Amino acid sequence: MGITNKQYGTFIGNFDAMSMKKAGVEITASAEELNQNDVSANGAAYKVKKINITAPEDGTETSTGFTLPDKAVIYDVFLDVVTAESTGTTKTITVGTDSTDSGDADGFLTGISVSTTGLKKGTVADGAVTLGALLLTDLDGTSDVKEPDIASGGKEVTFTAASANFAELDANIFIVYTEVA
Repeated sequence: MGITNKQYGTFIGNFDAMSMKKAGVEITASAEELNQNDVSANGAAYKVKKINITAPEDGTETSTGFTLPDKAVIYDVFLDVVTAESTGTTKTITVGTDSTDSGDADGFLTGISVSTTGLKKGTVADGAVTLGALLLTDLDGTSDVKEPDIASGGKEVTFTAASANFAELDANIFIVYTEVA
């Protein structure tokens, strides 16, 4: 008695001695480590989503194809510019949620330069705020502080180029969030 697989034959005995691979890389995590990302087992799972974006066809809000989980708590959003934009008239982008679905198109990042490569973050620096309103709260009427967003669950993530003539941009949006069960 055993388990038969057309590619590997029949297995008899204990699977504990076997190794598993994904894309040629051995998986060495324990069951406990794998379960840390199981929302149903833990009540919540801390995640980072990587979304690749390229030069949009025009300067309108563009879908990334990723929808946040319904009960997402968003802590931060970063942009890693792999190939800088050199053609676009205004070389900045915004990142947010679908404005046609009650979202905020620049709610995560606003006016982030893509004219150079590297990792970019939003800031709350006076006169240069680039962290979007969904990740900010007004502290005292004169200054903002960073705060997690709990209102964007179930919304699609979008980005918008500041000008319609982008040609080279290749970047990755990283969203740091927790999915609550």
